[in-house]
Amino acid sequence: MINTIGIHRGRHSISVDLSRSITSIDYNFDFRGVNGGSALNPLWLLLKAWITSKEIPEAKNYLIEGGMLFWVGFFLKRRYPNSKLFIYIPEPAFYFDERKSFFQRLFFKFRMRMKRKTVEHFFVITKMVESDAKRWLGNDISISILRYYVTHIERFEYSDYDKKENNILFVIERPDDTGYVKGLNHAIKIFEKVNRKILDAKLFLVGSGTELLQYENKNIFGMGYCNIEDVYKQVKISIVPAVYDACVMTVPESSLSGVVPIVSNNVGSKEFLPDSLVLELEDIDKWSDRIQAVLNYSSQEVKELLDKPNQEFALLTRDRILKSFKGEYAKRSAK
Repeated sequence: MINTIGIHRGRHSISVDLSRSITSIDYNFDFRGVNGGSALNPLWLLLKAWITSKEIPEAKNYLIEGGMLFWVGFFLKRRYPNSKLFIYIPEPAFYFDERKSFFQRLFFKFRMRMKRKTVEHFFVITKMVESDAKRWLGNDISISILRYYVTHIERFEYSDYDKKENNILFVIERPDDTGYVKGLNHAIKIFEKVNRKILDAKLFLVGSGTELLQYENKNIFGMGYCNIEDVYKQVKISIVPAVYDACVMTVPESSLSGVVPIVSNNVGSKEFLPDSLVLELEDIDKWSDRIQAVLNYSSQEVKELLDKPNQEFALLTRDRILKSFKGEYAKRSAK
């Protein structure tokens, strides 16, 4: 019998890398739903997951990426009850969106019950996600932290804070789809308030789709897809006012580049940062005051502020993370 089969979306390079560090046998599964959204999306997801599960052979273990792909494992578990499901979760799989329809919220809670019933072990990306998983699944689940590495970490070179203008960065991909959860509206409100006091401040919106965003404030720039290393050399602060984000990789990237990351308390990456850089999402005044203060920091003050986080971020190398994950997976799957 095959020992482990990986099941992933195929569009997240680190997730694919993690899977292939364990097994050479893997399958892709992705589901983006009906364009424009549909209350029936959960049913289409289940149907596609069931069909995909029919194509996957029996294995002792299935290593699955993310909450959505759980359903493929769920149907595999029905076919092969002695197999074990292991899930690694890099996304907001335990975020409960109150805006969803009654049926969608019911489906979320059903998924939580099935995960608790069928999953052998959870690998989650931050302590915040671990806490949310236990809130929904119970404190007695088998769970451990799996860090994601910073891709080509050597790209991010520390830059001189004093030589930069008062530029602020907000990174978001596909803002039409992710704007609410990533906190786009909050980012604009925060910057507008800062800009009233610091007239030369600029907000750079970076990521595919941001080039289409337009605002009356001429100091807000939708830059689209950019070489992010070049952007970090131009900005002083990176803001992440997310409604929920399991772990934002721009946080370690920013910090290693000498850019001060300021995040909401709903961002998993907060565990690496000092309390002064973690703010309540809705407190726009505090965001504005903190940003204004940090913009006036000296290079030395920034270096001292980021020294401890950067010691942690420097450990997020590919070799270290893969070695750690393979060791933890071997221990868990041997039980």
